[in-house]
Amino acid sequence: MQLIDKFKELGYEPIPQATGFKICCPFHTEQTPSCSVDEANGFFKCFGCGESGSIKLLLSKLGIESFYEVDLLELKKVKLMNKLADALSEFTVYPSNAQPINYKFRNITPETFKNFSAYTLNNTDSIYFPIHFRGKSKGYIEYDVNNGYINHFTSGYIPFNIDKVSSSSIILVEGVFDALSVYQVGYKNVMASLSASYSKSIIKWLKRINAVNLQILYDGDDAGYRGAKNLHVIYPDSTIIKMSEGRDPNDLDNLKEFLQSQGVSK
Repeated sequence: MQLIDKFKELGYEPIPQATGFKICCPFHTEQTPSCSVDEANGFFKCFGCGESGSIKLLLSKLGIESFYEVDLLELKKVKLMNKLADALSEFTVYPSNAQPINYKFRNITPETFKNFSAYTLNNTDSIYFPIHFRGKSKGYIEYDVNNGYINHFTSGYIPFNIDKVSSSSIILVEGVFDALSVYQVGYKNVMASLSASYSKSIIKWLKRINAVNLQILYDGDDAGYRGAKNLHVIYPDSTIIKMSEGRDPNDLDNLKEFLQSQGVSK
């Protein structure tokens, strides 16, 4: 039995609230309920007489402390575990309320989204992409359709899709959707640095996986050209594949033909 039901059993008429309910205060006589019972946080406050304290104190006034010791404590434990599960679920592949991407978005098909374990959540305008390395969750990348990318790393920067690439002939792009586009046209060994300015950070990861023959396919803008050049200088075992000005892999209609014409290795 839940606490609100217990008060109903005792003849009270509780009024539900966001974190509990309101009743007529047992510490003084009143006709209009003014005692707020915050079940979620375990305390009460009467705004009529000023009495306040733990829920146990309230129940002791009614002579039903044993209900608190058994049923209510178990209820609070379950709620706490549920909150903990919700907090941790954002770093799992699929939270309990995740929904698959079953529509085409930015030229990416539902099947490709599925291959990257992408999902969305109810009442959000975001798409989420989990990140793993050697089987361990490292957070996720959120793409907000209104505000762009938001990185949620659990232990510092990590490139996207690093857990699925082989060490030879990696195609390195900037954004997640660039990586999905390259993958979708048949070039599976692709990874996203998440920014053209992460040269030093990406180098650490490239060395960690012993990457060789790196192929840099950054966006066709000043930041992309500069980032690719800087990366090539400090990682000489790489080649730069120059995009046309103002273009990026995700918006290139003939992406497969372009990659073939540039001699990009799969």
